[in-house]
Amino acid sequence: MKVVVTKDAKVVKSPSDDALPVHRLKRGEVLEIHETTPDMMWLKIAENQFIKTQFVAHVAHTTPLTPAVRVVIAADLKARNVPAFAGMAVKDMKKGEIVDAIEVSPDFKWLKLAKDKYIPSSGCVLHDSEGKDMLVVLKIRSSHVEKNPVVAKVQEEKPVQAVTTSQAASLLGKALEKRVGDKIEKPSDATPITKFDKKVKQLRIKVDTLVMAEPKPDAAVVRGIKAGSLVDASGLGTNLVWLQIGPGQFVKLSATEPTQ
Repeated sequence: MKVVVTKDAKVVKSPSDDALPVHRLKRGEVLEIHETTPDMMWLKIAENQFIKTQFVAHVAHTTPLTPAVRVVIAADLKARNVPAFAGMAVKDMKKGEIVDAIEVSPDFKWLKLAKDKYIPSSGCVLHDSEGKDMLVVLKIRSSHVEKNPVVAKVQEEKPVQAVTTSQAASLLGKALEKRVGDKIEKPSDATPITKFDKKVKQLRIKVDTLVMAEPKPDAAVVRGIKAGSLVDASGLGTNLVWLQIGPGQFVKLSATEPTQ
């Protein structure tokens, strides 16, 4: 999978805070990750080269929009080299510019304009030629969303359908009737979770923490876990933030540590 470096960070020879540094990476650099340590605290980027998970963010695959969607830049913004705010700024986009979006991220939050050129969908509006709600148009044009495995040896999942033709028609009807943003159906903000082939056994909870029903901060609270408790992990969010410890049970990865 691809990740983007979210802040300047050092690469070390082994997955340890005491390991010898190899070199440094700058914010915005894009890496290919093939393995992770069992505790998921370190990512292997090459032979004898590791970086801490906390310094990177997942780069989502984007799905083609057929035909492309014409949008107008709503405010001055910077296009990024990947669909993430941590990416490098590659071009200044000016308010009022008209561009064609050729691909969209699975959460519909990023639009691809060209190779290594992405803008947030929140920073633009549909061109008059489209004449419909942004989210609805993106869903109709993007019939399938790809899921990317977090690490090697993790089961790949088949693409899941984002919206059926009948659902799109229903959404479009509601958008045309109401035209009110908070009444238009929106995709879930929950992070996609990649399941592990085998559970990661006995991670220790570092601090008293809440278990959420979904991998997002505003989800319903299921229960609390005391510091020192041991849990097994069965999946990891593609944003490398949320850890699944059971059906409908998620905690933040930063709240856990290995037992060894």
